[in-house]
Amino acid sequence: MSDISRKSENSFITFPPSNTATPIRHNERVSESGQISDFRALLSTLSPDALTRGKQFERVVKWWLENDPRQARQIEKVWLWDDWPDYPGRDIGIDLVARLLDGSLMAVQAKCVDESRSIPKSELDSFVSAASSSVFKHKMLVATTDGLSANAQRMLADQHVVRVMLSDLETSVDVWPSSIDHLDQHPVQPKATPRPHQQQAISDVTTGMSDHDRGQLIMACGTGKTLTALWITEQLKPAVTLVLVPSLNLLSQTLSEWSKNTTSNWSYLCVCSDDTVNKSDDQPISTVDELPFEVTTSPDDIAHFLKHSGTRIIFSTYQSSARVAQAQHLIGTKFNLVICDEAHRLTGKTDADYATVLDNSKIVADKRLFMTATPRTYTPAAKSKAEDRGVEITSMDDETVYGPVLHKLSFGEAIKQDLLSDYRVLIVGV
Repeated sequence: MSDISRKSENSFITFPPSNTATPIRHNERVSESGQISDFRALLSTLSPDALTRGKQFERVVKWWLENDPRQARQIEKVWLWDDWPDYPGRDIGIDLVARLLDGSLMAVQAKCVDESRSIPKSELDSFVSAASSSVFKHKMLVATTDGLSANAQRMLADQHVVRVMLSDLETSVDVWPSSIDHLDQHPVQPKATPRPHQQQAISDVTTGMSDHDRGQLIMACGTGKTLTALWITEQLKPAVTLVLVPSLNLLSQTLSEWSKNTTSNWSYLCVCSDDTVNKSDDQPISTVDELPFEVTTSPDDIAHFLKHSGTRIIFSTYQSSARVAQAQHLIGTKFNLVICDEAHRLTGKTDADYATVLDNSKIVADKRLFMTATPRTYTPAAKSKAEDRGVEITSMDDETVYGPVLHKLSFGEAIKQDLLSDYRVLIVGV
């Protein structure tokens, strides 16, 4: 089987001599302090000597684990292998060890290679073998390429190794240290703030949720619904939140945007699997192996997470929501807030997997917020026809199920406010 590789848009990473000045390229961002915020620019400051470069990259990975918005939220302490208190005195393929907030340990391998390379299974065998010890609950590979051989991919998937590849690193942190000599820098990462139309949505929804246990937020695509939901959550201050989305891609995007832009301290768990996701919804991410963070569908794992103290958020696909419901009932807990993105997908047959969240006896929650750009309703005639066939359907104009519309920003209004470009109709002759 041929090697499988996800190529980056940019040119191959090269490592200039360490005494060579690195110019700022046209696509690099510079922070207010003058720090180059481009991951490739940081890599270009590493030594041209392969052994030295590999050791330096281990330090880069340590910095990343401590500063990446998603990873840092889960990690308490990171050691280079030689500095780990239980270091056995020899190299066994593990480069770093991280202790998570729950006390469990993660073994990490850092692979600094040319991005044109596809890492073969043989270069990962010793790490996977050592990391499979009962000492480590989690395993992670961090690499400067998107390429992995087919055999390597199969092994990492079978051994539940999280893969953080070049494309993931490039988009994970907005501002990187300016060079390998400045890893003591912890630059302030930029955070979005609500725009006026989002401030209005936040105000309307938070006010409305004080009077209703269910409500709808209707916002046109491209007007910042994901971040608006984050800011609504921060205003409501729920201890336990469930965020439901229809695809792996949207789950990853939502976790990334919330982690980067939150001003609150919370831990998270992601619930999804290949078996419970419609592949047609999930481009460009089609399998959980492509996600640069751990996921689960184990009700026991979910219940264990829900028992934690502090603010907790579960990000889940709708298709895995039944597993979340099972976990809830294992320990008799409830969610303070459930956010349903792309909520129009919940309409239709009430026995579908998507409808689990509509039933408070399945997913117990104080408040539910249903978000969509395109609310879906059924006419009385369509409902009657479905009833004649013995099929119960839901419609978003049913306030007993979805609650009232607490805020609406239509496509037309978004265009009037210059939030979206006006559309044009093009006719193509064939």
